[in-house]
Order: sequence, then structure tokens, then C-alpha cells
Amino acid sequence: MNTLIILHTNRLIRANVFIMVIFAIIINLEGSRRCIAQTTWDCSSWETAIMACDDGGVYYMRQVAEFNALFWLGQQFGNDPAFSNVFFGRLIRGVGVGEHDFRIDRWVGKFFDVPKGRTCEFGDLEIETFVVPSNPRIPWCDFPECYLRKVRARPAFPGNVWGLERAFISGCWEEAPDPVPPLPLGSWDVSVHNLSSASIPAGFQGSGLEILSGTWQGDDGGTYYIRDIPITHELVWFAEHPTAAPGVPSVSGRQPIPPSAFANVFIGTRNGDQIEGLWADVPRGGARGYGRLKLRLLDACTLEIIEETGGYGGRILRRYESVSVDINFSQLDIRRTEDSGGDEPKLENVFAKMDGDGIDRSSLSTSRAILDARNSGRLGNNVKRSPPPLSLSSDFGHFNAVVKTILGPCQAAASPPETMIGVAVAAWDEDRVSESSFDDWVRMLQSNLDIDIRGGRSPNFVALAGRRHFRFRWRDGHDYLGYGAKIWKFAELLEIARRTPPEEDFQFEMTGDGAHYITPGKITVQLRLNPVCLWIVPGK
Repeated sequence: MNTLIILHTNRLIRANVFIMVIFAIIINLEGSRRCIAQTTWDCSSWETAIMACDDGGVYYMRQVAEFNALFWLGQQFGNDPAFSNVFFGRLIRGVGVGEHDFRIDRWVGKFFDVPKGRTCEFGDLEIETFVVPSNPRIPWCDFPECYLRKVRARPAFPGNVWGLERAFISGCWEEAPDPVPPLPLGSWDVSVHNLSSASIPAGFQGSGLEILSGTWQGDDGGTYYIRDIPITHELVWFAEHPTAAPGVPSVSGRQPIPPSAFANVFIGTRNGDQIEGLWADVPRGGARGYGRLKLRLLDACTLEIIEETGGYGGRILRRYESVSVDINFSQLDIRRTEDSGGDEPKLENVFAKMDGDGIDRSSLSTSRAILDARNSGRLGNNVKRSPPPLSLSSDFGHFNAVVKTILGPCQAAASPPETMIGVAVAAWDEDRVSESSFDDWVRMLQSNLDIDIRGGRSPNFVALAGRRHFRFRWRDGHDYLGYGAKIWKFAELLEIARRTPPEEDFQFEMTGDGAHYITPGKITVQLRLNPVCLWIVPGK
């Protein structure tokens, strides 16, 4: 008689579909198959699990028997999550109850929002296992479905019920072929497991030595979303490598996706410049380590790991709160002219910075975008098609700025102002007049950007740059050739800064009224330390 224990878990599919987990013992005896009841049902026997919650999040969970504890990362679906939290709780074993001797286990601990999201609660949280006694969709098996549910939370925690999408037990992942009630969780696909692990700017952050909350970078290549709570002396983080992915088992004929890189949770306490705590990899990535860490705060932007167990890879963490950006337009390529005899080309551009220099989330009523606008003047008379391209002066085509992350308190808004830059270029055939309503364009763009920022919204710079009211048109009224515009969010700037070389090429094409102008550009980004990082710990 061959006995095989299998953990069945579901896949999440389209809206209003449900999740379940079925624990079963399948006996293969002389070609027949039937379910045999266990002495005690254990809904907490998994080592790692990926769960979905009715708060719209996916939760990557890890139990560490040595610590008798559960670690998790919880994150809203999508690559710009409104919430991202970690949890650490101790396991309290229950006793068997009910007809099948179901055991109710409980984890008692704390949750902490981390700045990969925008909410910033923390507090006490208790969860427990519960079961639905049978599965009506599988007639040959009447064994239970196991879930987790919230017992109590202080302050309020949005999630109430968690269902396992799949779990790791006895050395392998298992996944059920058919979802079952009772959890409506919306659309689900294997792609949800491969959310971007690229760095994103902190949803909230502190500064200086007092509050270390924010986005940090490790010498292990990981991004660390640190939460520092001075009033409780607690410091936690979620860290992930840019290539982290949990892996996806073979489902419905698809090839499995292997796990990769690391994603871990740290729960610690801070005493001045000393931090100690526990860490564990969670199944957001492929690593499987856990252990203890001791860190020392060297200055306001440098943490050093001085002791570790479990083979932790990183040693130095650095806080980067700003980048240096250089944008350069060096030439104008005229592929087709508006006038058969040649054009009098003219360009106008504007650089917009929506960052911590102009925006304070705690005082949005006075926040603003910072603009730098320039006018090239006439670039020639009766210019025919290129080559060679026309050269643009550095005074016109070059922008350099420091872009800082936006400071301020946690945000409940769905889409608060976020750190970004934008650049737009407008093209004209100037002919014999010199008025293009350039100043009006800049004033209108400034006003529209500020309205959105002060209303608690991230502006649509590309669309706003196209809103242009002409108080004076050229002699024939057709000499405005259009515009091109582009934005980079802070996360995209960070990604460019990590390239070799740290740059990106782009171009704008203006094709109005039969003309075809092209302005190629290049953006270069360098990570830089905020001046706050020059503060030194007293006595060091």
C-alpha cells in the first residue's frame, strides 16, 4: 500500500471567484482511491504559503519552527501598492474540536505598514485557523477547507480572511485544479506572482537620525523598505532583490517558473544606534534562509550589519533620497519642411520637476511644480531637409536638476502627488513673425500642474503640456507643428541610475501641417545622497 499526502490549493481566477485549501490523504489501494480521515486536522502545517486576502492583497507567508513564529509580507495587487505590510507573530497551538477533531491554532503578534505602500499603520494583530467542514464540489472527498481569519486588531486592520492559493509542504509546492467558495477575490493569474520588484520611492519617510523610515539600498542589490517607529523602539523592513520572483508551479500544462533571488522580512528593536532582530525569507522570492541580525547605525544614511546568522548576504544599507538628473537635447533633425522653400525652425521647451523641493504632503495648499522653460529663437532661414541636423545650443537644450523624494505624512488618498519629472518640446516654423504665445504656454502649464498637486493628485504632465491657447498665430495660421512630452517617475529614475551607463535615449517627433521634425534627447541619472546624510552620529 502506497500512501501519499497531498495539499491541494487553489488558483485565483476571474472576479467573484473563490479560494480554498483542502487537506486530504489519498490512499492508492489496488487501483481504487478514497479519503481517510486524519486523527487531527492541522491547518498550520505548511512551511511557506502564498495567500490571498479579502482586502485585495496577496500575502507571502513563512513559518520558522526555531522561532515558533510566522513572518509575512502583505501587499496590494499591482506595482504601485496602496498598502504593504509585514507581520511577526508567535504560534499558540490549539486543541482539536468538532466532529473531525479540527485544531484551531492562533498567531499573536504585530503588523507594520512599510513604505513600499502609502498607508502607515502599525499595531497588534491576532489571527487563527478555521475550517469549512466539507467540499461539495469534490463528491468523493468530504474533507475540510482551511483558512486564516482575523481574531482582533488594534488599530483596525483591513483584512479579515485569508485563503491559501498554494503552499509548500514536505519539500514541494501543491496547487489545486479547481477554485471553490467562499472567498471572492477578483482576478488572479500566475502573472500576479511576478509583480515588479524594481525599487519604488518611499510612500512615506522620515529623515535624519530620528526616523529611518524610507527606501534604502543594500550592497546585496536589494531594496529595503524600512519602517522605524521611535515611540516603540521598533524597526522593521521588507527587502527584495530586483529579480525576486516566487516561482509558479506547472499549472494546466504551463511550464513552471523557478523561484529566484531573495525577499525577506526583518523584525527588530532599536536602541540608539544599535538594532537587533530576526529575519526570514518569504516566498515572494526564491531564497529560504532565516536567522538573527545585529546592525549599527553609522550615520543618518548608513546601516552596517555587524552580526548575522543564517547566511545573510548584505552588509551595508544606504539611504538614497534624491538623484541627479541631466537631460540634453543637442540637435534638430528636419525630415520634411512645412514650406517648400524651407522653414524658419524654432523650438520651445519646458522642464518640470514635481518633487520634494516644491511639494510637501503636509502642506499641499502651498505646494507647486518647479518649471524651467526656454525658447531657442529662430534656428535658421529657409532651412531645407537635414542632414546634417541643426545643432542646439547648450543654453537651450540642457537641463540639470536634483530630484528629491516627496516628504510628508502617510497618505490615505488613492493617488497622492508622487515624485516625477517631465520635459516637453514644441516646434514652430517661425516665418517672419516672432510671437508664439510661449509665455502664456508656460503660465498655463504651471497653473494646471499646481491645481492638480494642491488637489492631492499626480498631474498628467503629458496631457497638460498639450493644452495651449494661442493669443497670436502665424501669418497663415498653420505654423504650429505640435509638441512631444515625456515623464519619468522616481522609480524609473532609480532604474536608469542602476544601468551601465546610467542613461536612456528618447526622442520627440513633431509632424504638424506636413512638416516632420525630430529632436533626440538623452537623460542621465546618478544616485546621490541627500544633504541630511552628512549628519554624523554624535560620538562617532
